[in-house]
Amino acid sequence: VAGTVLFVCNGGIAKEGCEDELMKAWKSIDGDYDLRQAKTRFDPKAAPAEKVEVDAAKARSILPQRASDLASVLRAACRRDCWALAAAMLERMEYMQTNPGRGRILLDLSRAEVEVWQACNMTEIDPATKMMLSAEKQLKREVAARERSIRLIEQCIVAARRLDEVEL
Repeated sequence: VAGTVLFVCNGGIAKEGCEDELMKAWKSIDGDYDLRQAKTRFDPKAAPAEKVEVDAAKARSILPQRASDLASVLRAACRRDCWALAAAMLERMEYMQTNPGRGRILLDLSRAEVEVWQACNMTEIDPATKMMLSAEKQLKREVAARERSIRLIEQCIVAARRLDEVEL
């Protein structure tokens, strides 16, 4: 898994093939989750798909260290702009226990990026009018997502500094 992540992050695997390689790396740890099907829900160009059922008990059964490895796969997907794949990975990671420290930091950094991407690229329906958001509401949604992401990144920076002090 670590080798695939490094190759993807550093451009050793072409953009076209990196999604397949990341899905293989994910499947080697979490084989029960159909990442390819889940990914279609987050593709802004695809027709809306139904939510993939997540077995929370199986997701929780993955060891925290392995969940940290999955967080690094998620981070690699963000680095290579595989946003639909990253959103599906993030959705699955919500059910897992991740070690505090490196795994949690990677997960939260990825969450911050995915939330901003979703706010800017995925359409949202106004529950009151059952129509797409107005331009003004869409702008507010994007700004709110960016503000939440900034706070989350600041928390990651503080956690990383504490982690660095502990490891010294």
